[in-house]
Amino acid sequence: MSRGTRHIQICSVHQAKGSGGLSSGIRDQCSTKAVPVQTNYSPDGRSLLYASPHHHLFFLEFGKEGEETKGSWRHSEKDALTGSTAMFNHVGDGVILTHHSEHTLRILDFPSLKLRESPAAHVGGCVAVALDPRGRYLASGGFDSIVNMFDLNEWICARTITVSEHAINALSFSHDGEYLAIANAGNYVDICATETGVPLHRVPALAASPTVSWHPSKYVIAYCGQTKIREGGPPPVGVISMFGLLE
Repeated sequence: MSRGTRHIQICSVHQAKGSGGLSSGIRDQCSTKAVPVQTNYSPDGRSLLYASPHHHLFFLEFGKEGEETKGSWRHSEKDALTGSTAMFNHVGDGVILTHHSEHTLRILDFPSLKLRESPAAHVGGCVAVALDPRGRYLASGGFDSIVNMFDLNEWICARTITVSEHAINALSFSHDGEYLAIANAGNYVDICATETGVPLHRVPALAASPTVSWHPSKYVIAYCGQTKIREGGPPPVGVISMFGLLE
């Protein structure tokens, strides 16, 4: 968790005793080399990457030094990478990296950070990626309003989704990998079938959504945004919305 300052807070979340709610507390806090705007854990929870507003990527590692009895988070000795967004793969032996001014994705081995694949993806820059939880596809989105579905075995584009009319902001697969939610610069979120790319539903939104996420076990998406200033109208407000079947 970051708050627009040069540090990251590591929090623990657990069910509160005697209630159905959750309680949280700060377990660790570490200084960063830049203001974090995106973070992503490795699957084993011992590495953490973060991106800065100036499109640099840094790595933190959890461990002990010398005679320390308690582990802590420290900056990795790895050099900073250029990139706008990044995420670990499901196994933790690779990092998927995008850059807003590059037309290719970069797939790096981890922890060596050697380039493994660099498939061409978008005209004008790549800005969003998501991994199919089944491990079949990598979805990428760009300023060209296109979503590409890459086969992870062959690293070829299996299909292209052109349902959106605006630049892509974020992508998210459902828990079973059957559906893909697409947030973009328009006031809507598109939901498509993963295996066919067929558009299934367009969810209207009060504002363009910079992010979208599926519920971990239900067919429900959460998305957010901020309304625009209109002359004579109400002031802009931030909104968080949900759509789907909660039962």
